[in-house]
Amino acid sequence: MKIAAQPNVFRFTPLILGAILALLLIFLALPSETFSVWRYLGFAIVIIGVGYVFFSKNAPFAVLASIVFAGLFEGPLKYLGDSRNESIFAYLGRDLLLYALILALLLGLIAGRGERRTSIKPPLLGIFILFGLNLFIQFFNPAANSPLASFINARLFWEMIPLYFIGYYFLRSVKVWRALLITIAIVAALNGGVAVYQSYIGPRAVASWGPGYYRQIYKIRETVTTESGEETFRPLALGSDGGFSGAVGVAAIPMILALLNRRKQQETTLAKLPNSFYGVFLYILAIGAALGIYASGSRSALIIGLLTLAVTLVLLAPNVSKVRIILNIGILSVLFVVAFQLVSVVAPSLGFRYDSIKSPENLVETFNSENRLAQVTIFPIDLAQRYPLGAGLDNLGVGAALAAQIAGTYVRPQPENSENNLNLSLLALGIPGTLLWLFMHLTFLVSGWRALKKVDNQELRTYMLSGFILMSLMTVYWPFGSFIVFPQNLLFWLLPGMMLGTAASLQDQPQSDADP
Repeated sequence: MKIAAQPNVFRFTPLILGAILALLLIFLALPSETFSVWRYLGFAIVIIGVGYVFFSKNAPFAVLASIVFAGLFEGPLKYLGDSRNESIFAYLGRDLLLYALILALLLGLIAGRGERRTSIKPPLLGIFILFGLNLFIQFFNPAANSPLASFINARLFWEMIPLYFIGYYFLRSVKVWRALLITIAIVAALNGGVAVYQSYIGPRAVASWGPGYYRQIYKIRETVTTESGEETFRPLALGSDGGFSGAVGVAAIPMILALLNRRKQQETTLAKLPNSFYGVFLYILAIGAALGIYASGSRSALIIGLLTLAVTLVLLAPNVSKVRIILNIGILSVLFVVAFQLVSVVAPSLGFRYDSIKSPENLVETFNSENRLAQVTIFPIDLAQRYPLGAGLDNLGVGAALAAQIAGTYVRPQPENSENNLNLSLLALGIPGTLLWLFMHLTFLVSGWRALKKVDNQELRTYMLSGFILMSLMTVYWPFGSFIVFPQNLLFWLLPGMMLGTAASLQDQPQSDADP
């Protein structure tokens, strides 16, 4: 396989990130009727980005632009207006950025171009072939309305698979890892700020932003009235789903801690500014991500976030400076207390949903009352017995209506609640596909850990460890969540490829703590 040399995507990183932050602040300050500016910016990112990616074959830019689009623009593009074309554009925007890169690389391969050549086949290729074969068979599941609708709607499972190979071949250096971690941290912090803002102004004000927001808040979802008579809701932030800031915030926790606690002070495009500024910048991102988890109103995100924080600190401790990690814990603790106190004054309704988990007794009662135990015991067994080979792919997920429209069929009602990843995979893939997907996940973990042990570069290993922690904690999403939504769907495939590719690139090279 030929690998084209990758352009430097990091030269203008501070300018790009600063511009995004400035635009977001302007967006929040504008009256609602001018919110279309944010919508047009989303269009521009995709259109310009696709052209740039196609002609430059810049893999890091394509991946980072997809993350920025999905994390900051996809939701507003869907909900600020009421245009089906805009919704489709938002639905496919991140895919356009990724598949423009894939098309350019394939054309380059066919044309025989490229500056470097490698004969190394990506590891775990066999299991990907088996997973793809299982998906292909499911397209023709007799329970589904049509193979075409199943194929279109199955993008939940296959759209991000190329990220494994892109990560393996092109995203291998310290700079790329650092850029990925910083980008996700910024997306999490911005969503956290917007989630707090939406909680402060309330559901009616957010619903006035656009017809899509009104439909999501008052027709698809529901608001809750507190004992004091205040109307509350789970804010969408800049995403498509209620509680979006929580999912992104959980993903950002190990990444921000890795950035704060790398042993050596390597220079980055942002750290060329004084180190004190870089540290403050990361503290702000950490606060934003934490507030995003809290403001999401998601109890599972809060619990998984706390678990992620604990596991990250424990696993990072042996690999980084003890003085630095203790200092960072102290500083972050003080900042978190101050920030949460301020938020509780500005938006007191934020803590309403967490009353049910304030004590172990309340947690157990809530767990039982919402059939959480049944979701991971009785329901999966029942689904496996009723649909051993799957219940069809055409009616699962938010894209079912679009898939049915394109295929010229109707949307079948979902046979059961597919709230967690285990139940969803049983419905979509059947018992064989679920076991294969779970085996793939466990294989990613084992292979990722082996790759991590091969890396001596201290900073690089710290960044990779944060990725491994996130991959490990995704096992919690099997019974209690889903990683077919952003950012878990993207990171599930990208991180293993990056870890294996990074280790492969360093096997025959002398390693040091220098930035490669």
